[in-house]
Amino acid sequence: TSQQMLKDGIRYAIERKHNEQSLVAQQAQLEAIFDAQQDIVLLYDPQRTVRRVNHIFQETYGFDPVGMPLEEIIAQVHCRTLDGQPLVMESQPTPQALRGKRVAGARFLVQNKDGRDRVVETSSSPLLVANDLAGSVTVWHDITELQEMRQNLQEANEALQKQTAELEAQT
Repeated sequence: TSQQMLKDGIRYAIERKHNEQSLVAQQAQLEAIFDAQQDIVLLYDPQRTVRRVNHIFQETYGFDPVGMPLEEIIAQVHCRTLDGQPLVMESQPTPQALRGKRVAGARFLVQNKDGRDRVVETSSSPLLVANDLAGSVTVWHDITELQEMRQNLQEANEALQKQTAELEAQT
C-alpha cells in the first residue's frame, strides 16, 4: 500500500542519514589519527604518485610532495642506502607494497631541509579497497638519535674493553 511505501521511504531516508553521519564521523576520526602521527605518513596511488601526506613531511623536508612521483621525492631528499649508495628503485618498500607485499624495517639515509642526514626506518603496505590494489601507505620513522646512541654505546663499550685489557696486562 501507499502508506507502507511511505513508511519504508521514511525508514530508508533515516537509515541513509544515519549512515552518512557515521561516515562523516569515521572520516573525522581518520583525519585526526593521520594528523596526530609524529612519523611521516605518505599515501601513494598505484602509479607511485603521492596523493596524501601528513604535515610532518613538509615540516621536516621543506616541500609538499603531493602530486609528486616516488622517484622525484627520493631525488629531492637525496635518499640512499645506509652506506651512501644509490637506491635500487624496485627494491624500495613503496614499489614492493604496490606489488602487494608488506615491507617493514627498511632503513635509509635522507637529507632534511637543513641538509643534515637522517636515518629513517621505513615500512610500507598495500592499500586494498574491496581486494583491489588502490595504492600503498608508507611510514618513515626517524631513528637518527637511536642510531647515534647505539654508536656511542658501542664506542664506550670498546673503550672500556680496551681499558680492562690494559689493566689486566699490568697485573
